[in-house]
Amino acid sequence: METPDLDPARSAHALYADIEAYIAEATRLMDEGKFLGLDELGVSVDALCNRILNLRADEARQFVVRLEDMRGRLDVLQAAMGLMKNKISDEISVSTKRQKAARAYRPPEEKK
Repeated sequence: METPDLDPARSAHALYADIEAYIAEATRLMDEGKFLGLDELGVSVDALCNRILNLRADEARQFVVRLEDMRGRLDVLQAAMGLMKNKISDEISVSTKRQKAARAYRPPEEKK
């Protein structure tokens, strides 16, 4: 999935919906053990915030709770991804140690 379209002509509501869809897809993929990077999403969130700042006050207020909820979901997703990355790293480390041990205990004629 590509990051949201940042075309300046697009509304804050459209960009918000795109970011929400990206977060939902990232969450779904993480549940399947896959990753969808969040690094580039920061640019989209910054663009959204800038658009919201340019709205009339009554329109901008509509986004306050929605942005807080979004931040909460991103925090949870980022923490879960961090745990998954640590688990994968640990599994790789254990596998590497097993491979080294297996080579060390091979009979001398098999080590060549």
